[in-house]
Parts: sequence; structure tokens; C-alpha cells
Amino acid sequence: MTDRKLISVHSFLLVLLLIILVKGLLWGWSVLKDPRIFPISKIEVEATYQHVDPQTIQNAIAPCVNSSFFTVSISSIKQQLLQLPWVYMVSVNRVWRDKIIIKVTEQTAVAQWNNNALLNSDGEVFAPPKSTFPSNLPILFGTEDQLKKVWQNYQQMNLALAKLGLRVIQVGMDKIGSMRLVLNNEVNLILGDADIMNKFYMFIKVYPKIVGNNGDRVKNIDLRYENGLAIKWKNK
Repeated sequence: MTDRKLISVHSFLLVLLLIILVKGLLWGWSVLKDPRIFPISKIEVEATYQHVDPQTIQNAIAPCVNSSFFTVSISSIKQQLLQLPWVYMVSVNRVWRDKIIIKVTEQTAVAQWNNNALLNSDGEVFAPPKSTFPSNLPILFGTEDQLKKVWQNYQQMNLALAKLGLRVIQVGMDKIGSMRLVLNNEVNLILGDADIMNKFYMFIKVYPKIVGNNGDRVKNIDLRYENGLAIKWKNK
């Protein structure tokens, strides 16, 4: 056999092998993606079900789990569930050979933001239906640009107030950045728009001496003064 014929035979065999390989891969892929051969027959959901019910989760993932074990889109399942307003985090794992485990972590509401949303423990806004808002949450208010500052101040203030047996039930800023808050003993604090936290810590320092156990008699405390404060007492 001449060298030219030998090369032609080798080329033919190589092409034939390549065709067989490609067809084999295509056949194998068709088998792997066939839900009749590798169905998803078990879906296990781990959740607390405080604000998200099993049926809602089932409806959300239904369009995503009709494919096979190998082709089911993990990212699509996550995206569908993360669109539910009370869902904070989702993890999805395949378990050989026909099972998917979904772990759903719900949002933890720690405060109300304005009149139409909630804040989680990271200070992030989420907006479930108002009918599902937990009761007795502190209310924070302000513009979108003020959210970070209001949230940070709220955390620092609550930490300091705990030493006095007090807590914030309402805090926020108006359009010019002036901050006000209401304590759980109904005392209103007016902090203004400058040097807010230093004024607040001055209040923490003098409150036991000036007000003491008479907090229920105080209407508001104005801390907008440079070196002092003004107390307005309730009418007897």
C-alpha cells in the first residue's frame, strides 16, 4: 500500500471515529436530559414556614423541575424563590440519583421602613404585603439616600439606650437631615441635623441626673443647642 493510500485510510478512520464519538456524545446527552430516564422524583424543602407556606414554594419552583436530574436549572430555582418577598436566602443541591434538597431561609424583620417596607438584620429593605408586617416593630423613616445613616444611628442608639432600660420605637430624618426619635417611654428627642451622635451621647450621660425616674413626665427633649438641651414637661 502506497503512502498516499495509507494516509487516506487513516484519515477516513479518523473521521469515522470522530463521527461515532460525536453521535455517542449526542446520544449520551439525550439520555441524561430525558426526565423519563433520570426523573426528579423527590424534592425536599427545609424552611421555617413562618411567612412562606409550602404551597407558595411549590408553585414557585414548579416550572423549573420538569427536566431531568442532570439538566434541572439550580439557578432558576433560586431565582424563582428569591422573588418571594419573605425569602432571604436559598440553597439548592442535587442528591444522587433523583432528589433535590432546597433550603429556604426567611427574612427576619427588625424594623419598619417608612410606611411600606421592612428592614432585615442587615439593614436591607424588603417589601412584602403590608398585611404580613409583624406588629410592634420600631419604625425608621427617611429618604432612600438617608437609609444607611438612619440604620447605623438606630443601632448605636439602641445599644446605648439599653443601659438606661430604654429603646427606640421610632427614629428618622426629614428632608433636610434633621433627626428625631421617640423612646418607649414616649419621650421625644429632637437632635437636629448636625453632630447628631455626640448630642445623643450627651443625652445618655445627663438623662439619669436630670430626668431620672420622671421619664413619664417628659414630653420632649430638644438637643439642638450647642452646649445644652431644653426639656418640655407634660402638663399635669
